Amino acid sequence: MHKLLSEAEIDPDSTREGLKAACEHMTRELIEGVHHGFFEMVVTVELMQSKKKCITIKAGKSHRFVV
Repeated sequence: MHKLLSEAEIDPDSTREGLKAACEHMTRELIEGVHHGFFEMVVTVELMQSKKKCITIKAGKSHRFVV
């Protein structure tokens, strides 16, 4: 698996855990979608007021992760 972000780009533990959870969820959705044979997945990232980011993964249902 490719390393997408350096450790320096993921400072706080809460950010790291939220990003890890989002990546794990995207991976599961991708594997299930490929197994099914046809699917669509959309990922959006929005800035929040507290300088955090909200990652939304839409694949059938919507799942949100704050990092």
